[in-house]
Amino acid sequence: MEKIISNLYQLIKSTSSLIELEENVKMYMHDLFASLLGDVGSSDKRTKTRIRLDSNKRRR
Repeated sequence: MEKIISNLYQLIKSTSSLIELEENVKMYMHDLFASLLGDVGSSDKRTKTRIRLDSNKRRR
Protein backbone atom coordinates (compact mmCIF):
# COMPACT_ATOMS: atom_id res chain seq x y z
CA MET A 1 0.00 0.00 0.00
CA GLU A 2 2.85 2.39 0.81
CA LYS A 3 4.33 1.85 -2.64
CA ILE A 4 1.03 2.81 -4.29
CA ILE A 5 0.84 6.00 -2.23
CA SER A 6 4.48 6.82 -3.02
CA ASN A 7 3.90 6.33 -6.73
CA LEU A 8 0.78 8.51 -6.67
CA TYR A 9 2.69 11.16 -4.75
CA GLN A 10 5.44 11.11 -7.37
CA LEU A 11 2.85 11.46 -10.13
CA ILE A 12 1.31 14.46 -8.38
CA LYS A 13 4.68 16.13 -7.89
CA SER A 14 5.89 15.52 -11.46
CA THR A 15 2.71 16.64 -13.25
CA SER A 16 2.09 20.23 -14.24
CA SER A 17 -1.63 20.17 -15.06
CA LEU A 18 -4.68 18.49 -13.58
CA ILE A 19 -5.70 16.97 -16.92
CA GLU A 20 -2.27 15.41 -17.31
CA LEU A 21 -2.41 14.20 -13.69
CA GLU A 22 -5.79 12.58 -14.26
CA GLU A 23 -4.50 10.76 -17.35
CA ASN A 24 -1.33 9.63 -15.58
CA VAL A 25 -3.23 8.38 -12.52
CA LYS A 26 -5.73 6.56 -14.74
CA MET A 27 -2.90 4.82 -16.65
CA TYR A 28 -1.08 3.96 -13.42
CA MET A 29 -4.20 2.49 -11.80
CA HIS A 30 -5.04 0.54 -14.96
CA ASP A 31 -1.54 -0.96 -15.03
CA LEU A 32 -1.67 -1.69 -11.30
CA PHE A 33 -5.05 -3.46 -11.50
CA ALA A 34 -3.98 -5.44 -14.56
CA SER A 35 -0.85 -6.55 -12.74
CA LEU A 36 -2.79 -7.54 -9.62
CA LEU A 37 -5.41 -9.42 -11.61
CA GLY A 38 -2.65 -11.18 -13.52
CA ASP A 39 -1.10 -12.27 -10.22
CA VAL A 40 -4.46 -13.59 -9.01
CA GLY A 41 -5.04 -15.39 -12.31
CA SER A 42 -1.67 -17.10 -12.27
CA SER A 43 -2.13 -18.04 -8.61
CA ASP A 44 -5.57 -19.45 -9.41
CA LYS A 45 -4.15 -21.43 -12.33
CA ARG A 46 -1.42 -22.91 -10.10
CA THR A 47 -4.02 -23.85 -7.49
CA LYS A 48 -6.22 -25.56 -10.08
CA THR A 49 -3.21 -27.44 -11.47
CA ARG A 50 -2.21 -28.54 -7.96
CA ILE A 51 -5.75 -29.74 -7.21
CA ARG A 52 -5.88 -31.62 -10.51
CA LEU A 53 -2.52 -33.30 -9.83
CA ASP A 54 -3.61 -34.28 -6.32
CA SER A 55 -6.85 -35.78 -7.57
CA ASN A 56 -4.95 -37.75 -10.25
CA LYS A 57 -2.62 -39.17 -7.57
CA ARG A 58 -5.61 -40.32 -5.52
CA ARG A 59 -7.13 -42.17 -8.48
CA ARG A 60 -4.05 -44.33 -8.87
